[in-house]
Amino acid sequence: MKRLNAQDIKDLISYVLQNENFDRVDHNMHDRLRVMCAVADEMDVHEMWQEGDGKQDVKFFKLRI
Repeated sequence: MKRLNAQDIKDLISYVLQNENFDRVDHNMHDRLRVMCAVADEMDVHEMWQEGDGKQDVKFFKLRI
């Protein structure tokens, strides 16, 4: 598997944000995976929401390895 560098990640984010299907992204996928997945105990969820972010979930999911 190829390791991603910063430019690869930037290009991927740009591609996703410009994709016409972006408005159909399943925003609850990580929550459901966390509940359903066998690695749920191996995952940390950090609430990243800050005042001014508006009405949205802003979470960082980190797999403990």
